[in-house]
Amino acid sequence: AAVAGKVPRRQPDFIYQVTPQFELEKVTVGANVTGSTNSWVQDNNLMKMPGYTLVSAFAQYRPTERVQLMLNVDNLFDKVAFIEITTPSVPANGIGVGRAANGRTISMSARMNF
Repeated sequence: AAVAGKVPRRQPDFIYQVTPQFELEKVTVGANVTGSTNSWVQDNNLMKMPGYTLVSAFAQYRPTERVQLMLNVDNLFDKVAFIEITTPSVPANGIGVGRAANGRTISMSARMNF
């Protein structure tokens, strides 16, 4: 009864993902944009978690038919994005518990088909 009519925790109004890419004969480049509008931290609707947008980028080069070289950059702009906060309100000490998206992460890989 205490939470009747309130918005459930971590349920934003809008969640989105779009992945445009451009492809040529030997090269593919693109980006992945994901995000969410703000949402309530707990069912009591006392504290809001901010919305976020994260951009990742990727590139693939195919020097031969059997070889692919890839570069991926997750969280390209190194943004802070809170995915989950478990503290129902701001505690007296100002320290809560939560989970954030990883900072910028870069990876390279190679693939050979045979």
